[in-house]
Amino acid sequence: MLSPPTTQSPFAFFHVRKAGGLTLRKIINAELDNQGGNITRWIPCNDPPDCVPYSMPPYERKAVYASHVNYMELVSALREDVIDHDDPSLYEQKTLANGKVVDVHLLGQESEKFDCITTLRPTVSRVVSCWNYRFVQQHGQGSFTMPPAEELRSQDWTNLLPNQYDGISNGCNNEIYRIFGGSSSDERYVNTITANHPAFLFEFNRTAQHLASCVVLMTGRCEESTKVLSHFMPWLGDGVDLCRVHENESLVERTKKQLQEGAEDAILEQNQMDELLFQLGTAIFEKQLQVVAKR
Repeated sequence: MLSPPTTQSPFAFFHVRKAGGLTLRKIINAELDNQGGNITRWIPCNDPPDCVPYSMPPYERKAVYASHVNYMELVSALREDVIDHDDPSLYEQKTLANGKVVDVHLLGQESEKFDCITTLRPTVSRVVSCWNYRFVQQHGQGSFTMPPAEELRSQDWTNLLPNQYDGISNGCNNEIYRIFGGSSSDERYVNTITANHPAFLFEFNRTAQHLASCVVLMTGRCEESTKVLSHFMPWLGDGVDLCRVHENESLVERTKKQLQEGAEDAILEQNQMDELLFQLGTAIFEKQLQVVAKR
């Protein structure tokens, strides 16, 4: 169960794109308003009303963060704050070769910087939604015209996904890794990493540690996710309902047309990192439901 957020112990919602996150951001913002609006927050498109910048947390520390911010970007922003610089647990004595004893300042545990939640969605479904929303619905005119997902053959996914970026320079591959990874902010690296990359296992382990420090909700399992949210975040109140209509739902996606033969395999081949992370998130979610059932 997560404690009410404060500037000393903040809360973060890591918004994985096309996983129902904008809806939850609006819910969090509305619930905080209902409580008097005294909890400081950074929720782009809500408070502040501007939607950009959405990936760079403000220097002034807030109690609540909710955006497409990267996990380690938020950790770094909070580390720059002076609040815990005098914490004795962040120092360790070391003896130099000449016998002198010095105090070494440590980074501490990243997960101790804040409480957090995220929402996840099955990999293929998320990629298809991303494609239809970013490259068909949003950029359906002029030279950006792309066919909807159901018209793409497997080789089209293989050729286009690693090289197609939206107007804000993000691709559709490896979104969980994009938000929870920590070793690279190079979008080309994030959008193209596969299991044959020499750093794949290291990157997965690092990202998995970050994801496992958060409460996980599941798009498509809204009733169960509402129970998990109410249990772990009681400070949001009893009126939260994650089964509301989702914001930014792709108009193209609503047709739910079947993908071409081999398309799912082609998508998963380029999203091996995210598929493993999604499986981990599913396991975390099931464990959370067991906790909720025991209360």
